[in-house]
Amino acid sequence: MSETDREIAAIHRHIDENFDAYAERLKRYIRQKSVSSQDMGVKECADMVLGFVEDLGAEAELVKYDLPYAQPIVYGKLKSKRGRKTLINYHMYDTMPVPDPDEWVCPPWEAKIVDLPPFGESIVARGAINSKGPSMAFINALEAIKAVTGDVPVNLFLIFDGEEEINSPSLEPFVKEHLEELKKADAEYMHGARQDAKGVPRLTLGCKGEMDLEFEVVVRPEDTHSGSKPILDSAVWRLIWAFNSLCDSSDEIAIEGWRDEIRPPTEEELELLRKLAETLDEEAFKESIGRTPRFRKGMHGLEMLKAYTYEPTLNISGVAAGYVGPRFLNIVPARAEARADVRLVPEMGFESTLEKIRRHLDKHGFEDVRVTCTAGYTWSKTPLSSDVVQAVIRTYRRWGCEPRIWPIAGGTGPYYLWTQLLGIPHAGGGMGHGGKAHAPNEYIVLEGYRDCMKSAVTFLYEYAKI
Repeated sequence: MSETDREIAAIHRHIDENFDAYAERLKRYIRQKSVSSQDMGVKECADMVLGFVEDLGAEAELVKYDLPYAQPIVYGKLKSKRGRKTLINYHMYDTMPVPDPDEWVCPPWEAKIVDLPPFGESIVARGAINSKGPSMAFINALEAIKAVTGDVPVNLFLIFDGEEEINSPSLEPFVKEHLEELKKADAEYMHGARQDAKGVPRLTLGCKGEMDLEFEVVVRPEDTHSGSKPILDSAVWRLIWAFNSLCDSSDEIAIEGWRDEIRPPTEEELELLRKLAETLDEEAFKESIGRTPRFRKGMHGLEMLKAYTYEPTLNISGVAAGYVGPRFLNIVPARAEARADVRLVPEMGFESTLEKIRRHLDKHGFEDVRVTCTAGYTWSKTPLSSDVVQAVIRTYRRWGCEPRIWPIAGGTGPYYLWTQLLGIPHAGGGMGHGGKAHAPNEYIVLEGYRDCMKSAVTFLYEYAKI
């Protein structure tokens, strides 16, 4: 056994010996509410995280900007006495709200340990998996490393975002303000609990971008009696017709030039998708994305995976107009609005995509449909060959696992700040399992949380030696 392996083994033993205390620390963290969209407990949670980072011996501060909905960023710098590499570790400390507490098996902010078949003892609470569990696992891993060795294997910039669930409006200004310092980093890493329900870990090499859009039509100052419909416009019909123009009858986006900037997957990326198609349990995948009985247009296998990873989307998430209460209120609505999101794939431009939507609506006679982009960011991509990705793969293999590698994710994160603005690779990894993020009964499996901490230790040592 090498000296490095002996050191890792000693740190893992320390985690086992102190596991109950580490689990209690996580529960205390979860119990502190931090709902950014409702400004609920976020500042108090930021102060808590600041304390965790300072306890590591890091130089730490809260950074807050004068922006709408701004919440503090916790920024820490932890130096290594022996490490030659520098790593940005990004995490979020905010959570989604809980609109439906009665649907939970236990109160969503109490962080109770529940026997959750088939996984056994699990912490059930908002933020358990997304993402207080994994972020606390990383903090605990650093504490364990320092307790055993007195040092950490790499230099670290620790960034904790209190706005991720509202598209991180402060994060880009923060990165730009600290650009010269952060450019010293060799890579960025976000720790997670990335095993699926069957224990197979996931590794993703990129993500789509996102544009959050508001559509609005106002045809006059107020609603009026529906008997006047023959001589009045309806805001609802205007919005329906506008949306109908954006997609054709086969549910394909019909915006002129929509696909002009898209880069098709490379041969290496296609090979990753072929391997995924061979190993992916499609029924389990359907269950994990909303218990859907089928994929759109009956897709499956490689065709489905290519669409999921490399197709842009225009999704209508909600429409509000008129009256849908008890019985009837016969009106011609004066106003209609909707929320939509666009997922951008490489190399789609943010501003150019918004311009295409506006141009399409104007060309088809919908100049009166207002479209506003309220938030979002662009796509991100990291090479498979990068050191940080290879360290994640080596970490999984030390656990006897071969990861499923996704060339790009269907979802979105602010990783473009690292891959595009800083020009460094991004990766995420970690053992452990949890689920139901954003939903009732969000959970992280307790024994998996132990592995989540240990795998953070292993990753840091694997990365340090590459």
